[in-house]
Amino acid sequence: MQADNHALPRAERLRPVLRDAGGSVIRKNLAYCGGGNLRVLVHRGPFGMGVELGDCLTELGLQAQIGAEDGWDEVDLVILPADAVVLGHEDLRRHIGPNTVVVLWQVDPLPPAGLTPAAIRLGRRIARCHWQRLLPNRMGGAIMKYVPLAGETVRLIRWTYTKRLKRELRAVGHSEYAGCAEREWGRVMAREYWLETFSRRSAIDHIFATTMTKQRYLEERGYPSEFVPMGYHKNYGELIEMDRDIDVLFLGSLNNRRRKRLLRGLALELEERGVRLTIVDRGCYGPERQRLLNRSKVSLDLPRVPWDFGPERFLMSMACGSLVVSEGQLASDPYKNGVHFVQAQAEHLARVIHDHVVDNEKREAITREAHAFVTQRLLLRDAVLRILAKSYPSAIPNERRTQPPAAGSGR
Repeated sequence: MQADNHALPRAERLRPVLRDAGGSVIRKNLAYCGGGNLRVLVHRGPFGMGVELGDCLTELGLQAQIGAEDGWDEVDLVILPADAVVLGHEDLRRHIGPNTVVVLWQVDPLPPAGLTPAAIRLGRRIARCHWQRLLPNRMGGAIMKYVPLAGETVRLIRWTYTKRLKRELRAVGHSEYAGCAEREWGRVMAREYWLETFSRRSAIDHIFATTMTKQRYLEERGYPSEFVPMGYHKNYGELIEMDRDIDVLFLGSLNNRRRKRLLRGLALELEERGVRLTIVDRGCYGPERQRLLNRSKVSLDLPRVPWDFGPERFLMSMACGSLVVSEGQLASDPYKNGVHFVQAQAEHLARVIHDHVVDNEKREAITREAHAFVTQRLLLRDAVLRILAKSYPSAIPNERRTQPPAAGSGR
């Protein structure tokens, strides 16, 4: 189905209400960036991009400031750079003015391209399988709280649909996707369900994707989009002169069975080769995370889903001079395998990591190129400029009206 966001007059469109997993309207994660002639509402999201985007607007001469979230009806531009799963819809003209431009900058994974209609139908059943979706929010919350085994019932239903989805994937030759955890399928299909259900009625005026995999899916499903990768900001990390006394660092959540299984086997293989794997799965942010990455020779990337990678770990690791070794053979634009990072299938990870841990010259040649790439040619400021040039060109100062080159195209 071709998604046409301009099928309705702007004043008559319905906009989505952003809600968290429990069905509550998200207000605390909205940052108001005001200043100059542009007033921007930014959804901060899990990677905390509100402050960074505000800094970029200031750097572009818009003198943006982060303040309290108020004055929805006076906002010119809304940027959603995070997981904005919608559990319902409502006319947000009460909150956002009719002339507000809404931009979705899709950071979180979407389903893979090439899914069959049957797989999509099963995925939507997984996405809808929450009491908060099946019933009004208060009733859904009451059921989860007071009805015995309500949560287990929902998990059992989702598990059943997920098993059927994986069987469908194997039948059509996508067995590599069948290993994705049930939790992750639920998340990516919830995003697909939101896009499909609310694309016509919501006022998302422009969609930008942070990876080519996401853009391919969006184009396949009929959502016009552009590829704008996440860019570097100094808050993501900087190079510090420290001894790299950590061989391999995995920094990330372990609430993923596939990850835990891979890490368990990889730790044993690396130990046999004399390489130590350090795992930090919680409570590591800001300066502490920066120090850890500056001490690490290799930063291990195990994507949450087997068809797309998360750019956050790439940016943080490369900025701190740690070599990214990523599992899988994924489309990784704008990063180049062997130039900015190293890719390897799961069965070859131990050998590849060992080779780059012991060969300092080989490893440092890649980390120098990667550091220069993200800190000089892949800037968050340029990404914001490209988004503004498309969605709100009148806000760009005259001296910056020239569109920045695409990341990786050279300067």
